[in-house]
Amino acid sequence: LCTCSASYTGVKCTILIAYTETIDTWLGPADTAKLQDIVNLAQQSPATLVDILPSLFASFTPEQQQAMSWTVEDLIDSLDYEMHSVDFVAAFTPVFDDQLGNCFTFNYANKTNSHQGLFMTRVAGQNRDFSVKLKLYPSEQVAWIDCAAISAYIHAPGTPPNQGTMYSLRGGASDLIGLRKTITKLHGSCIVSRAQLKKQKYYEDGDYTRDVSCIRNILENISQGCFSACYQDKVLQKCGCMDARLKKADSASKCLFKDKSCVDAVAAEFGPASSWSSCHCPPECYQEVYAISATQADLPYKIPTCNLTEGCSDLSQARARLTIYMETLESETFVEMEKMSFLTLLSQIGGQLGVLLGMSVVGILEILILCGQLGKDQCA
Repeated sequence: LCTCSASYTGVKCTILIAYTETIDTWLGPADTAKLQDIVNLAQQSPATLVDILPSLFASFTPEQQQAMSWTVEDLIDSLDYEMHSVDFVAAFTPVFDDQLGNCFTFNYANKTNSHQGLFMTRVAGQNRDFSVKLKLYPSEQVAWIDCAAISAYIHAPGTPPNQGTMYSLRGGASDLIGLRKTITKLHGSCIVSRAQLKKQKYYEDGDYTRDVSCIRNILENISQGCFSACYQDKVLQKCGCMDARLKKADSASKCLFKDKSCVDAVAAEFGPASSWSSCHCPPECYQEVYAISATQADLPYKIPTCNLTEGCSDLSQARARLTIYMETLESETFVEMEKMSFLTLLSQIGGQLGVLLGMSVVGILEILILCGQLGKDQCA
């Protein structure tokens, strides 16, 4: 056991008493004890702490939450597109996520009112690429994180940023990502937009998606899209609020940290929303997915200082470069086709009837001619 000084407490004397008293005033003694247990667990599993942050910040206004996160100037150092410098303040669209904080999205369709976005890929290859240099702040990372990193989400222009393919960027590294686009087109019981939903609600931004599994770290897998609306409605029914990690109805309030037990109980009792008979979420008719191939190297953004006694200094961990390009302008497309068209169905029915009844159009005509001949013979 450790004997702590007057200002610290905890098993390893790592918690300031002043912080504990402030949290007691904010949450109450019972929830403060729960929070301290989660913080201790988060030292082995950071995803545990990330999971509860939205419920802790739910009592703040959106403006206060955005002010706590980075600005685009804090995050972006420079931006190039097709070997030309671009004003990154104008090119990036700010999007706030309850769990990720401020996100900045390049070529987001919502900003240009164009489904394809503003910047078009005209030539494939690394010379026609998107290249951004990012700022990282290792000193602001929590103590148990080994190296600074930042998450990038690669998504279609009309898709919400947090529903894209996640790629983690390490400080002091240069990452090169090649993309290949895959398109899936469905027919039949699918819908094009959220406006076609009949009774089911939908809370996400961007184009309609049935279910997007958003992996934000190794231990966390959040279901988003139409199924998340079913889940949110169930949480509202049982807890009187909606899960702060996901998009919610404008009229509903976010669940606070004190409601965490109720929210966890809903997920444990009812399971995934995709298995609920009351959740009616048809698949989307058009799906666009990007497959990535990535390489990584050290980022020599400056010449290191070298001498004969100490060697060369390490490259800074406060910068990272991300380069994204299309490997080919061709896309792999999967189209759902009907096994049998309506005309083919009629032909099959006619053919089967002909086999079963021994009749055909020619046979019917011959019967009519025979009846006509018999009628003439009787008249004669």
